[in-house]
Amino acid sequence: MKYKGFNDILVNNWPGVSRVGPDTLRMAHHAGQQAGRTVLDIGSGTGFIAIYLRAQGWRCMGVDVNSAALQCANRNARANNMKLEFKYSDLFSDVSGLFDLIVFNPPLGHTSAPAAPLEFIKSLMPRNNRVVIAIVYFFVGKQRRELLRRFLEQAPRYLAKGGVVMMSLYRPEMSLTGSWKTEVLEEVNGLRVVSLKRLD
Repeated sequence: MKYKGFNDILVNNWPGVSRVGPDTLRMAHHAGQQAGRTVLDIGSGTGFIAIYLRAQGWRCMGVDVNSAALQCANRNARANNMKLEFKYSDLFSDVSGLFDLIVFNPPLGHTSAPAAPLEFIKSLMPRNNRVVIAIVYFFVGKQRRELLRRFLEQAPRYLAKGGVVMMSLYRPEMSLTGSWKTEVLEEVNGLRVVSLKRLD
């Protein structure tokens, strides 16, 4: 599917990979407003955000723990005639270097068992379906909060001076950002796009 307003990039969804939904589009829009040259896209999924930023001239690296997502992202990059690096990494486990921008649109679940069936079901449904989100969050909310804690602990080691973390968080999850300078860029149905900077 071509996305007008996003450099007409062509990105296709795959079963088992989180779809490009309104949350993805909001993240991409706000990420595109940032200053910088290098971006790390954690949990790339279809690769939409990295592909869009690459089209705007950013140097991009995308990582994911879902092998289907990596195949999907690499295929979407090729469909747009872009050279992009998408590779396996559990958050920052296989990442090196410093980035001006780190983007993370965290999943509602994890692709490892037992949450893999939930991820597959979720990939077939609209991302803005509040009933689906509530049901999935009931099962994986604790796991998601732990993932967010790990991300926020590790991210400062990969941020360039003056760098920004951009992520989407549900309102109750904002308490996890206490050690960051936080700005809410947009909120829809309790899901916020936030910009984070180190306090030090």
